[in-house]
Formats: sequence, structure tokens, C-alpha cells
Amino acid sequence: TLKREPCAAVAAPAQIVSLGAGFDTLWWQLRARGAAPRLFVELDQEAIVRRKCAIVSSKATLHRAFPEGAACVTPDGIASEAAGYRLAMANLNDLGALEAALDAAGWRAEEPTLLLAECFLVYLEPEAARGLLGWFGARCPRAVHVSYDVVGPDDPFGRTMVDNLRRRGCPLLGLAACPDAAAQSARCVAAGWDRADTISLLAFFDEVVAAPERARVCRLELL
Repeated sequence: TLKREPCAAVAAPAQIVSLGAGFDTLWWQLRARGAAPRLFVELDQEAIVRRKCAIVSSKATLHRAFPEGAACVTPDGIASEAAGYRLAMANLNDLGALEAALDAAGWRAEEPTLLLAECFLVYLEPEAARGLLGWFGARCPRAVHVSYDVVGPDDPFGRTMVDNLRRRGCPLLGLAACPDAAAQSARCVAAGWDRADTISLLAFFDEVVAAPERARVCRLELL
């Protein structure tokens, strides 16, 4: 989903905000390629942040990526001023907590922002997901939101998946409100984003991913 003005130049300062980032290593991958943005902010719940901090602290290959080294890694988060990386706790159901965490991280609403939500919004109540998208939509004049999410709760696979997750205490609270791609797009536009486009993961794999990468992935996982 796009918000208003596209970035005028690739060289412009830019930011990535990853919501419900989990144990993602995207920042380290970008850093290794020399493509890290001015600021990369990861936000997640306390238990996840604490565990990720413990992992980063224990792995020299991870904390060596920060000019400050392991000194910038605490049990409560990571703050590398020199590398422009922040990992922080935030209750993402609470917009006040979100704003406080982003302010503390040095996020600037006026700068080009890539907002990532990888299989995250579906775990929020519909009102919370709409509020989150609306909060960014109202504040970011130049932003792109990329969401990878679950759809299709009513086919046999979907019903089995929803039931299994519910039994394990991980209900997909937002799935009924956005059961398909059209609903995903409509939610973003209603939240104040200028345009929304969707593509299925299978179509993305077949049509967007380059043939050598498809072959590599298929060798890793035959299914």
C-alpha cells in the first residue's frame, strides 16, 4: 500500500519500521549488503524482545554488526546509534505505546518509511489493526506498507489451520474481518492510504521471483 508522494530520490534518508518483527534478521542482511537505511526499528512484545536480545548478545556474528558491539544490547532492547538499529518492546494494541517507542527510536514521520507487517495484523483485533494502519496513514506523507498475511479461512485448509491455532492459544483474531485479498486492500484504503494492491504468495513466487531463486528455494523445500 502506498501513501501519497513517492520518494524523490534513492539517496534520500529512509526508515524501515517492522511491526511484530519476531526473530527476523532482515536488518543484518541489509547491513551485510551495505543497504541498511538511516533507521531500522523493530517492535514486538516483551517476551519476544527479551529472547531476541539474549540471542543477539550471545552470538558474536550478530552483535559484531553494531559499531558499539554487545554494549548496545540489553535485556530490554537494542539501541545502536551508530548503526541506526533499534529493537524495542511495545504493546502494538496501544497507539500511545507505539508512538512513544517510535519517538524514542528516532523515527521521523516526514521521512520515507517502509512499514513491514509480516503475518502480524491477523493476530490483532480488527479495531486494533485498523487503528494501527490509520495511525501511520495519517502521519506519513511518504510511505509504503508491505503486509504478508493470512487469508481464506473458509476453505478446508483454512478451517483446519484456524482450529489448530485456536487450540494452541493463538487465535487469528483479525481473520474474519479481512478474509480475502480484496478486504485487505479495502482496509488499507479506508485507513487513509492512497492505493492498495495485493498478490497471492503463489503468484508472487511464480511471476515475481527470478527463476534461479525459485530453483534454489525448491531445492531447500520440495513442498
